[in-house]
Amino acid sequence: MHPLVGARSAELERSAPAEAVVVHDVPLLTENGLAPLYDVVVVVDASPETQLDRLVRLRGMSEEDARARMAAQATREKRLEIADIVIDNDGPLEGLQERVAEVWADLVRRARTRD
Repeated sequence: MHPLVGARSAELERSAPAEAVVVHDVPLLTENGLAPLYDVVVVVDASPETQLDRLVRLRGMSEEDARARMAAQATREKRLEIADIVIDNDGPLEGLQERVAEVWADLVRRARTRD
């Protein structure tokens, strides 16, 4: 993690209320071994087939470029290995909102009950 990013993240966490849920969207979390720095790691998971379809269909990438991007990232197994919570994103995108709401409620509950 870049020192300035780490310092700013720490500053934001310190300034948040004790019961707050602070969310960090961390690119390359798995690849850089950063998971231990966080209380809870949430991984949104989809099969490689779903990932490929969405990159091509929704983002307009060529299949070759989409496969190259996927190959450059941590494997699915490595991402799942570091996850405390997994959000399944293999279904329709419309169904994702309910699962995210469930996870958010769980994170809020955890924040309110931590010591």
